[in-house]
Amino acid sequence: MTDRLAVSVALPYILTKYYGTPGQNFFPHTISADDGHYHGIFQDFRFDLDYQLLRGPVAVAPFFAAVIPIHSYTYFAHAAGGFARVVLLAPDSPLGEDAGFWRAVALARARRSLEAVAAFHDFLDGYPHSSRAGEASAMLGWLLIDARVFDEAGRRFQAADGDPDPAVRRSARSGLDALAGRTR
Repeated sequence: MTDRLAVSVALPYILTKYYGTPGQNFFPHTISADDGHYHGIFQDFRFDLDYQLLRGPVAVAPFFAAVIPIHSYTYFAHAAGGFARVVLLAPDSPLGEDAGFWRAVALARARRSLEAVAAFHDFLDGYPHSSRAGEASAMLGWLLIDARVFDEAGRRFQAADGDPDPAVRRSARSGLDALAGRTR
């Protein structure tokens, strides 16, 4: 705009193509956009304002930038992919255990229920003595209620009912109550 003020606005259009090999990659890509073809979408709106306040031996140029998402992203699912890689590369480490738990949580929050159920099973099978086993069992119980797998949901809630965390125990008891109410 002037020799001291610059303004920029951007709304980029991005074309991407997924190159993974189905069933042989680290990341759970099961959305329709991951079909090996190019897909385009507008990215986030960006606004920048730059001002040259001082010039000379000492220069001061404050700036302001804002990025505004224009649609919802599957960022939880992308996080799950990163966690899956950690589990694969360091399964016997404390970081691998944490990543296994958070992968399952991220998939559940991304509403990828079938994958979340499998991830919680993997976590509980791989780390049965984890301090997060009760929490994982309760979360898995709720997913199993949604999937109408009531017997296993009940077993998961019973396992979580002995957790030292009161919030986990409350969730487990609420799940058991929901199952009991279903049979009345």
